[in-house]
Amino acid sequence: MIQLRKAAETEGGLSTDLGCSADVEKELLALFSPPGIPIQWPPLSKQEDRIRQHYAHLDARCRSVLDTWIFSFKDAEVALHYLVHSREDFRRMRNVGPQTLTVLTEWRTLLRSIVPRRDPLVDPRISAKSQPEPLLSVVHRTLSLFALEIRLKHWYGKEREAVSYYAFAYLAKACKRGTELHDPGQIAIESRIPGGPLNAKKEVCKDLAIWSKSGENCWDEKHESTRYPLVVMEWKAGSDRFSTYDLEHLVSLCGQAPGTVGIAVTFVVGEKPMLRATLVENGTVNDDWLQVG
Repeated sequence: MIQLRKAAETEGGLSTDLGCSADVEKELLALFSPPGIPIQWPPLSKQEDRIRQHYAHLDARCRSVLDTWIFSFKDAEVALHYLVHSREDFRRMRNVGPQTLTVLTEWRTLLRSIVPRRDPLVDPRISAKSQPEPLLSVVHRTLSLFALEIRLKHWYGKEREAVSYYAFAYLAKACKRGTELHDPGQIAIESRIPGGPLNAKKEVCKDLAIWSKSGENCWDEKHESTRYPLVVMEWKAGSDRFSTYDLEHLVSLCGQAPGTVGIAVTFVVGEKPMLRATLVENGTVNDDWLQVG
């Protein structure tokens, strides 16, 4: 497939290289969807994966503009569909200059050729009240983008590098005023939390935590470790299986702090990159919460 894509970019294209008709060349080029993706990226078979692939290739600023609009509504899929097929003027959105406008216009033209239009076309601003994106939705979305990034760009790193890259390049950039994740100061790496029933220590460190407000931590006004974050994340590199130890401790922690949600992440880089995340919430472990690759 990569050789065909290279041939398509040469002078004369596939019709000259293969001696095929213009109609056959058009059908072959359709297999390379979406165009504009770096040639070393493997073509993906599923339509929704191709959409994510093109989305990941967008400039980070453009992604931020789209995120702000799409995920401000309860049904993000309806909002995305409307944004692609409507005549919505991107210039009405915040932080859209001439360069960003050009990229977003090209993006919409491409997505219209990939995503079939559904009728009637529903305007999310009329069909549902605008509401803040839930915190778990933000984490799921940013983890998905991070997973796609390491898969398609052949990124390499171990546990600490991955946590840092995800926290600063994805999670922090998803902060939005008026939502649960409203300030980068809520995000803490190697954050201390109160030790649970399975820990002898008074406080234990977690790979990543999201607190309810900027600068918050486990210590209360009396300097006693009594506070828990909204989300606790444990990461592991080099395995497609979750750490039994991490899951046991997350279940124990969430049982002791009902308002806290636990997320275990495991990932593999290299020839067969993948990322999985399991959600621990209200005593339930959801192993299928996220899987990419």
